[in-house]
Amino acid sequence: MKKITAFIFFIVAVLVMVIAPFLTNTKTQTKENGAILSVWQIDSFEGGSGSRTSFLRKVLLNYTKQNPTVSVLVSSHTPSSATSLIEKGVLPDVISYGPCSVELSLLAKKLPFAGSGGGEINGELYAVPFLRGGYFVIQRGGGSSEVIISCGEYSMAPVATLFSGVKAKSYITLQNQEAYSLFLKKTSATMVGTQRDIIRLNGRGIDYTATPISEFSDVYQYLSVTSINNAVHAEKLVGYLLSDKVQSKVTEINMLSVSISGLYKGEENYSLLEKVKIKYTPSAFSTKSHLETCNQTALNLLNSGGDKGDIIKYLKQL
Repeated sequence: MKKITAFIFFIVAVLVMVIAPFLTNTKTQTKENGAILSVWQIDSFEGGSGSRTSFLRKVLLNYTKQNPTVSVLVSSHTPSSATSLIEKGVLPDVISYGPCSVELSLLAKKLPFAGSGGGEINGELYAVPFLRGGYFVIQRGGGSSEVIISCGEYSMAPVATLFSGVKAKSYITLQNQEAYSLFLKKTSATMVGTQRDIIRLNGRGIDYTATPISEFSDVYQYLSVTSINNAVHAEKLVGYLLSDKVQSKVTEINMLSVSISGLYKGEENYSLLEKVKIKYTPSAFSTKSHLETCNQTALNLLNSGGDKGDIIKYLKQL
């Protein structure tokens, strides 16, 4: 009896080994026909208005209508919450993020798109921008000998200030809202900020002048594919976000398109910002320590009357 039972187990084991590959292939084919994609939106800089997460959900809803076998789940994260999940081995299919906010250099997949130097590693593209913004020198009452630098935790606003060429007796670096509040309190003031500050000032009806800063910007929202099982579907989703259909809608959140110009014909400051030529940016994969080094170097150069040429070595050329 024991011999018969052992023989039966042996036959079952052999059948499982023979049938298993076919079951695996069936499962793979199902994934190839459709997918549930996860997208993380990481907000790491001020720029534009409204919610980038809501914008992604809206435009990707249209994408799923065109691709009914694909579902997309968009979730909002801070750099720290995303990093915590990544350290635990949790990865989405696509990540939307700003420079220096999350470490992806070893996780991002190579992308088949035309891109810029900011998203390249050793000449290969691993991150592509789909939203952009920029910096302004903003003045009221003729300006001031003290420059207020509006700088978020993951912002290189001091570097932008160095590229602006604005000269001052002193420079004060504050978090975005603090900088804006101090600017409002002064009758004569100079501030380096982003288009978010332009929106705030326009909303208050404040008189000001603004000059866009050329050559440098780190106000880019990048996309990287980190998918393990759905890389092909993830790449198609990234391609959709780069399409004219989506790029023409970025005005809904007051961001600039990476491929279409002339979207802000009725808004002078935005129109000028669209035309600015950017030559330098940090790598999308720069670390926070690299950001801190760049900012401190820029502040040292500003206070010593140094030249922007001394910081270019820390940046990517576009």
